Amino acid sequence: MKPSVGETIVHPQHGTAEVTAIETREVGGVEREYVVLRRTEDSLTLHVPIEALEDVGLRETIDVDDIAEVFDILRAEPQLLTLSWRKQHAKNESRLNSGKVRLVAAAVRDLKAREEQRGLSPSDGRIYRDARERLIEEIVAATGRTTEDVEREVDEALAEMTETHSPAPA
Repeated sequence: MKPSVGETIVHPQHGTAEVTAIETREVGGVEREYVVLRRTEDSLTLHVPIEALEDVGLRETIDVDDIAEVFDILRAEPQLLTLSWRKQHAKNESRLNSGKVRLVAAAVRDLKAREEQRGLSPSDGRIYRDARERLIEEIVAATGRTTEDVEREVDEALAEMTETHSPAPA
């Protein structure tokens, strides 16, 4: 991946960010090129060494042609895990931080189903909100649509999932 200034890319732990510069810095007596990323939502600035882009997990936003698959995942039957809460929580945290949009979509779907079934713990609620926000941000970045329009479509897909696949109370 060779990012260019002005491009929006995805950081696995921080979501979408714009490449604002590519600069050379000297650290420990060694000059390195860095990609400078800035999140519009919270003005967070990140400096990632160019040689570490793949190791960090930076990637391009989802291809517009693949967005329908993301919405199919949101509408699909949720996988309500039978793992202990701790293992289930760790799995959802891992999905969120994977940086893989399909895993993030699955986490959103499964957490929404759990919320409908029996509510979410505060930490699962945080994962749900963060995953939903990252998913929406990426679709907005890939399509140029408004945040409100994408939020509405995500909410409609999740509503369809809960209506079609409403699980029995646990």
